[in-house]
Amino acid sequence: MRLIFNTGADDLRPGSAVSAFVILKDGRRVESKPLNCRRDNCTGFQAKSRKTLEWTLDPKTTLRPEEIYRFGLALKSGRRGLFDTGDNRDLHALEVEYVAGSQTRLLLELSNRGGVYRFKSDDSWESDPLRR
Repeated sequence: MRLIFNTGADDLRPGSAVSAFVILKDGRRVESKPLNCRRDNCTGFQAKSRKTLEWTLDPKTTLRPEEIYRFGLALKSGRRGLFDTGDNRDLHALEVEYVAGSQTRLLLELSNRGGVYRFKSDDSWESDPLRR
């Protein structure tokens, strides 16, 4: 899956981790590893920026777009200093694409002038049920 984020006025700090998950129609939940982290190094997103991340599903996981009921994101706040407070992040817009080979299917497209969601410290958000 390809996720395209637009951040609002509040950035994602280096050290904070963003993960994705889907809830399937049968109730199962499939979660990604942190998408912005390589080993133990999690990169941040600047305020008012656009960032594209790829979620490569485990080869043992079979998942078809029509099975997806909801899509979600989770923020795990990173703290680099002893006195750092939890990270907040504005999600201004989001696109989620299901990519299989050369085929791409848009699953979700959200945009809101006031922001889609404001993450606070360790937080998660999920979409309304996806329409087909």
